[in-house]
Amino acid sequence: MNNDRENMSKSEMSLRKFLKNLGVTSHKIIEEKLNSSLKNGSFDYNQEITINADIKIKELDISHSVSAKIYTPERDE
Repeated sequence: MNNDRENMSKSEMSLRKFLKNLGVTSHKIIEEKLNSSLKNGSFDYNQEITINADIKIKELDISHSVSAKIYTPERDE
């Protein structure tokens, strides 16, 4: 793994860091909001909800969307 990092370009490293940060911070925000929504009664346990994410890179003229169904935690989680 260490050797792989040494062989990565600056461009690839910066992109990987961005994607890791996106994943980690998004996961934390979603998890916190799901838990608070369960506590205040906005959502039920094990409820299906739709999640959408949009990535835009103006300089590259990229607009990419991803959608999925996720579930709120189960009561015993």
